[in-house]
Order: sequence, then C-alpha cells, then structure tokens
Amino acid sequence: MYQNKIKMLTRAAMYTAIVGALLLINNLTGFLFESVFTLLISVLLILYLREYGYKYGLVLSIAFFVIVFLWGGLYVLLYFPLSVIAAYVFAYCLNKNYTAYFSLLVLIVVMCLGEYLLTLVILPILGFGDLASLLNDVQTIIDGMNIGLSNSQESNLVSFTFALALLMTALFEALVIYLASNLLFKKTKISGFRKATFDDLKINPVSSYVCLALVFVGFILSIYVRDNAIIYYGLMLLGFIASIILCFEGYVFLLLYLNKKGRLRYNLYLLVAIIFLVPYSLMILIVLGFLFASGPLDAYLKRN
Repeated sequence: MYQNKIKMLTRAAMYTAIVGALLLINNLTGFLFESVFTLLISVLLILYLREYGYKYGLVLSIAFFVIVFLWGGLYVLLYFPLSVIAAYVFAYCLNKNYTAYFSLLVLIVVMCLGEYLLTLVILPILGFGDLASLLNDVQTIIDGMNIGLSNSQESNLVSFTFALALLMTALFEALVIYLASNLLFKKTKISGFRKATFDDLKINPVSSYVCLALVFVGFILSIYVRDNAIIYYGLMLLGFIASIILCFEGYVFLLLYLNKKGRLRYNLYLLVAIIFLVPYSLMILIVLGFLFASGPLDAYLKRN
C-alpha cells in the first residue's frame, strides 16, 4: 500500500514536471505550441485517472493548473478547463467499459461543446475576439477563391464554413486525444478499451430518430434563428455531429453487406467511391445509416 502511494506521487510529479518543462519551452519559442499542450494535459490526465481514479486525478489537475497559471500562455489557461473535463469524461467511459466508438463520439461532443462555448461565448466576453471578425476572416478566404456566388449564397457558405471549421477543430482534438491515449495505454501496459464487434457499432433505434431530427433541425430549421448566432451555430454543430454518426452507421451497414456477400475485400474501393462522390455519397450514407440503425436494413441483413 505504501509503495503504491509512493508510485502514485512519483507519477504525478513526473507528469507535472513534463508539462512544466514543455510550457517553459513553449514560452521560449513564443507560444508556438499552445494548442498541443492543451491536448497533452488531457492525455496525461487520462492515463493518471485510469490508474489511480478520480480523487487522485483531482490532485494532479490542481498541480497542472498551478503550472499552467505560472508558465502557460493565455490560450492554455483558457482551454485548461476543457482539457480537464475531456479527460474526466474519457476516463469515465473507460471505467464504464464503453466501446471505443461510443467513447470517441462522446469525446467529440465534449470537444465540440467546449470549442463552441469558448469561441462564441467566453472569448468574446473576455474581449479576445468576436464572431463578426471571425466571419470576416472566413469571408476573406472565400472571396480570394473567386467562386462567383451571389451575396446570399456567399453568406450561407461563410456560415457553413465557420461551423464546419469548429467541428473539424473539435474532431481533430478528439482524435489526437483518443489515439495518443490508446498508444500510451499499450506502451505503459494499462488496460484500454474492450474490443468492439459490429453489433457494438450500431446505435439503438431511438438514437437514430434523434440523430435524424438533429440533422433536420441543424440544416433546415436553424435558418429561422440565424439572427441569434449562439443558437444558430449550436444547432448547426448538432446537425454536423448527428450527420457524422448516421454516415458512420451507413458505412457500417455497407461493410456488413459486403461481408455477407463475401466481398469485404472491396472495402477500400467503397471508401474511395465515398470520397469521390461527396457530397452525394454523404447524403446516401445518412439515409442508409438511419434505415440501418432504426431497423429495416438491419432486419434485411439478418434475413439474408
């Protein structure tokens, strides 16, 4: 018992020292790597929470906060709460033995919510940028492409691109945390996620209807609240997340169908076709994903 506590304190001190040393290097390089350190904090905290639990993880979180407050830049300090929340949510999914697929989806939602609140609410309140300036930056990029759109079409494209940028940022952050954590689980021989089967990848029918409703609300009904940027972009992000889930479910159905026909080796060609046929392929995947998760296509696979 005593040796375990010594090991726990040593590990906490080592993680704190790593973060502190890297933050000092970041300061010397003009805060070039701030975004990386917010993800590093989440990954190290996930490893610690997995080994020693939530209570001792809180102690490490406080130690991280002290280091970030002393040597971290403003970006790291503002994103620190999101890093801690993401780590606790991910560790909770691990401890509940959820599948990697479900845990990653939860992590993406958390990061989306965090990016949304920071970009549209917290940072503007603190005076570090506003939505209008961000949209102007996006519009400048689009204007430079000389696409030849009308004013209304360009305005819609700017809004869509901005919401998509928020989603892609959150998606990238979630993937980095997920992949880095799994890699370190293997290196440190800490138990990670249980292996998922195809059945684990299928959401329940109720969730499929919820996702379809969110797609409808996010991309159609959201235009009626466009004057309220916070609600508008919040609904669009929900629509994006729901679309990703249904697209993935559609892809799972196609893989199961190929497997039934003994042609799973063609899955690479399927993926290439999906990429080249965007956005039509995404619409098809959403429909297939809904029909698969809600029941009809799942029943078709089981009959055949």
